[in-house]
Amino acid sequence: MTRPLFATLLCLSMAACVAGNEPTVPPFAGSITTRSFTTVADHVYGNITVATGPACEQQIVFWIDSRTTRLVRRDGGMISVDSLSIGRSVAVEYSGGAALSCPAQTGAEAVILER
Repeated sequence: MTRPLFATLLCLSMAACVAGNEPTVPPFAGSITTRSFTTVADHVYGNITVATGPACEQQIVFWIDSRTTRLVRRDGGMISVDSLSIGRSVAVEYSGGAALSCPAQTGAEAVILER
C-alpha cells in the first residue's frame, strides 16, 4: 500500500516542478505609448511602453532584444520592430519579474501584435 502512495506523491511533485517553469502571469495587453530602438552590431535593442490607462501603475516598459524576444502577429507571423508603432495594440508575454519603478520595467519574452 505504501509503494503506490509513494509513486503517486512522486508523480505529483514532479508535475509541480515542470509546471513551475511556465510563465506565472498573463500577458499584459494595451497600447504602445512610447518606443525607442537602436541597432547594436547585428541586432535591434530597445523598449516600448505599453499602457492600459493614464496612471503610472497601468503602464509597463518592456525591453526588447531582437535576438531573444519573439515579435509576432496574432496569427503567428513574424514582424519587425518597425511594426511596433505608437498606438498599436499589443499583448506582451513576460516572466512577471519587474524593476520596482513607476512605470515598472521588465524584459519581454514575446510581443504579439493584436491589430
